[in-house]
Amino acid sequence: MQNITSLFTFYYRAITSSFFVIFFLIFYIKMRIITHQTTNSYK
Repeated sequence: MQNITSLFTFYYRAITSSFFVIFFLIFYIKMRIITHQTTNSYK
């Protein structure tokens, strides 16, 4: 039973970390698009 719980915690950490990385990437790309549009409008 200990092996199953350790495996579950490992998958939980992997999923949460990957979700955080994907969320950060989407946020970064959105900020880049917003700043790119504002710089283009200034021209």
